[in-house]
Amino acid sequence: MDKKQALEAMERIFNYCEEIDLHIPEDERTGYNMLPDVQLVEQYILSKDD
Repeated sequence: MDKKQALEAMERIFNYCEEIDLHIPEDERTGYNMLPDVQLVEQYILSKDD
């Protein structure tokens, strides 16, 4: 897996969480709470050498 594939996978995971959030009560939503974690993983991926 290269950086591009890893970033695409991370985006799919986040989008999936957002999609779930559309179908559950607002106070139980987690997608946006996960954004800082997603950004940390993306920064880690980008910092790695290919």
